[in-house]
Amino acid sequence: MAGHPEADYPPMMPAQTDALRRYADQHGRCWKASLRNEWWCASADPLLHGLRRASLWRRARRDLDRRDPATRQTLLDYWNRHRWLPGDPTYLLDMLHGFDSGRLRIVEGQVQPAKVVISVAEAMDMPTAAKPVAGGWLGKRA
Repeated sequence: MAGHPEADYPPMMPAQTDALRRYADQHGRCWKASLRNEWWCASADPLLHGLRRASLWRRARRDLDRRDPATRQTLLDYWNRHRWLPGDPTYLLDMLHGFDSGRLRIVEGQVQPAKVVISVAEAMDMPTAAKPVAGGWLGKRA
């Protein structure tokens, strides 16, 4: 069933289904909000936490699959070789968002941050208002 939200989810294992039902029974009507809160606080049962991580990995893979092969390979190479990116789906999704929003770009087959430093000459040419005169401690002029 294309377009249906649950079409992207593989069936849960019996242990996951049982754990989710027990959780829903324990937490009542607002069990989804409680589970989401525990996911964000990383205090959920490991079996239930695995459901969250699995859905995020699937989302990241779908995002990668929609890209052309060269871009996908360049982004994956960057992800796999970057020493500060842990193997966590939220970091991969953030990296992909950074690329989509222009914070990261591909230059000559390499992922690089967008220009974040400007030269002094560029800074001097920027039209800005005059800097206010500092008033010293507690606004008193010296």
